[in-house]
Amino acid sequence: MPVLDVSNLGTLQPEELRALVSVEMGMKNHDHVTLQLIASISGIKHGSIAHTVNELLRLKLLSHIGAPISGYALTHMGYDYLALNSLRKRGVISALGSRIGVGKEADVYMAQGPEGESVIIKLHKLGRVSFRTARTKRDYLGTRKHASWMYLSRLAALREFGFMAALYDRGLPVPKPLSLNRHCVCMSFIEGAPMHSLREVTPEDATAIAQDLHAQMVRMLELGVVHGDCNEYNSIVGMDGRVAIIDFPQMIQATDPEASMQFDRDVDSFETFFRRRFGIDLHLPRFSEITVQKTEEQVLATEKFAREMAIAHAQDLSDNDSDDSNASDVEPARTQIARQRNIAQELRRERKHAADQEAQRRRFHKGEQKRAAYRME
Repeated sequence: MPVLDVSNLGTLQPEELRALVSVEMGMKNHDHVTLQLIASISGIKHGSIAHTVNELLRLKLLSHIGAPISGYALTHMGYDYLALNSLRKRGVISALGSRIGVGKEADVYMAQGPEGESVIIKLHKLGRVSFRTARTKRDYLGTRKHASWMYLSRLAALREFGFMAALYDRGLPVPKPLSLNRHCVCMSFIEGAPMHSLREVTPEDATAIAQDLHAQMVRMLELGVVHGDCNEYNSIVGMDGRVAIIDFPQMIQATDPEASMQFDRDVDSFETFFRRRFGIDLHLPRFSEITVQKTEEQVLATEKFAREMAIAHAQDLSDNDSDDSNASDVEPARTQIARQRNIAQELRRERKHAADQEAQRRRFHKGEQKRAAYRME
């Protein structure tokens, strides 16, 4: 995957940011948003909207589809720009650095905080490689059958931030959650090395590291949850030798039917790693062998709990849906009320137009079937 180019982030014009936010809002109800709807939501004059959208296309922040209806959609980079712009305006980050991790479901970047300190930016990208795989791998959609890649990514970020906040508050060695916006999580930087990169470690130290990781997993059991993907790739060995665990969106309840399997699978995984890398044989307790005394401060592996934890950490979750700060900065206040009144009407017209086109398509298809049957007779 290409590295995120943020060279244009600080030079985007207010109208361009408003257009991006408008496409984001329109994509709640549409796969692609028409130029007319973008103009209506953003309040940008019709004479200027085409130029604005074309510039966003050039920057690859929007994509365009010509049929059956001409429309526009946010690209992954366009969604990244919206989240990063919000964090920058809040004063959470002052600069984005190099990419230090990339996977099928997230990109991880170094960044600089307001005081020059190092922080971590994680951009969730569920559905980037395989949308179908992302939906089946993640069971936290509940009964919801349809979800866009933006919704999946935003939900993954919310869960990660909320669960990380809960574990941090309960004293586990995890990164400090700093901020959340859309699909982007900002957290503290932990000085250390990823566990999978360890080489020059004595067998005694390696055993201590493995036991510490297992102890963190048991501590999470006491809190009522199983990490679900605890291995050498999601663990950092700090400068003090302590193990910090990262990556929490897939966390499940300890009472889940798959909890035992996932816990034992993770233990098997890092035991195999330590045996191959350091030549030590570990026989750490499995799920059924562990008796824990549950604490009163239980963690719930649910979206509701994650949302409550995010709010408790002063996160304004409305920013995950629309960037009102941009709108208020660039649009005169007296026009906002009128603009909001027009949005619902415009969305209804768009839905009716789409329904009419679908009905026309079905009538045409039905007529073709009848004509084909007549010719066969």
